[in-house]
Amino acid sequence: MFLYLEIIKTIVPTLLIITVIWMDLGLTALVATVVLDSFISLFINVYFSGREISYSTKEQFLDLLPIFTISVVMDLLYTGLAISCCLQNF
Repeated sequence: MFLYLEIIKTIVPTLLIITVIWMDLGLTALVATVVLDSFISLFINVYFSGREISYSTKEQFLDLLPIFTISVVMDLLYTGLAISCCLQNF
């Protein structure tokens, strides 16, 4: 099972990256593709590990929700601070 998951998690990003490069979408699309691949891998890992240890996908995401929320809040604060610092320099 583990080998099957690793093969899937290797093929999916490779196909996504090849598609972005082939369509000549640029660096931003390539970075977005890597982020998308991280989320796809997360869902794959959560689903199959949940089946192995009887820990549902919903329970796992509810446990991750506080961490994700803190990360989003920190990003918004940092982005707001960076924008306000840049605006003060003008």
